[in-house]
Amino acid sequence: MAFELTSKKETKKPFWLNLILYLSFSLFIVAVLGYFVLDYSNKKASELSLQLQDKINEQKAPILPLEEELSRAQAKVDNFSILLDEHKLNSRLFSLIEKLTSPEVSFGDLDFNASEAKIELSGQTSNFKSLGEQLLIFQEEKDIKEVKLSSVSLGEKGDVKFILDISLDPKVISTSR
Repeated sequence: MAFELTSKKETKKPFWLNLILYLSFSLFIVAVLGYFVLDYSNKKASELSLQLQDKINEQKAPILPLEEELSRAQAKVDNFSILLDEHKLNSRLFSLIEKLTSPEVSFGDLDFNASEAKIELSGQTSNFKSLGEQLLIFQEEKDIKEVKLSSVSLGEKGDVKFILDISLDPKVISTSR
């Protein structure tokens, strides 16, 4: 058995394969360098951001007490606005009754429920005709929603005593009218 030494012909690698190898290696180097450059830039940007935030805080320091005082004042104004919106002007009730009362009728007791805008009026008059006229006057008023005659009786001197239940339009006593 004899062995022969023959030289094997070396196969040449294609040009494009070497080109791909060099390009891949170059891209890898660029990517690694890009990582370090971006990391360095990110650290610098963070430092700059912290410096700017410190400067903003230094400028804001004198303003903070004023902002707190302003917010307390705003809260007081808001609370006052709520109170003012809910405030009722009950005195308007008296001018309305005075305007609508017939000269022959006199009222004695008045019970007023402000939350429901209802009045219970007790009064007296000389006869039933003037009582009827008084009821008509109240019923024709646009600020009065409903009038009920809840009690009628004759007095000792022949006068008529009565009690009226009146429901008002809530706008009568509201402050926004």
